[in-house]
Amino acid sequence: MALIKFTWCVFLSIFRLVYIQSIDPELAIPGRISRPSKAASRLAVTRLTRLSRNYWALQTHMQAKACQTALIVAIEGERKAWICRS
Repeated sequence: MALIKFTWCVFLSIFRLVYIQSIDPELAIPGRISRPSKAASRLAVTRLTRLSRNYWALQTHMQAKACQTALIVAIEGERKAWICRS
């Protein structure tokens, strides 16, 4: 759990540095220290939210597929064991 939180924090930090600056060209000027505009921040948060939803949906889908595969393997194993016993 701690690794997931750490990874998420690193991702958010990199996202802020790269993505928000790419949205607002004024932030890309070297030596300029300023906060991103409200519109750029809102757009970045919206896209990040969408990305995180897609990521968790994919994770859930992959876990469901893994469980489905494990169940099929277990059923096939039981079927083969039953055939061998009879």
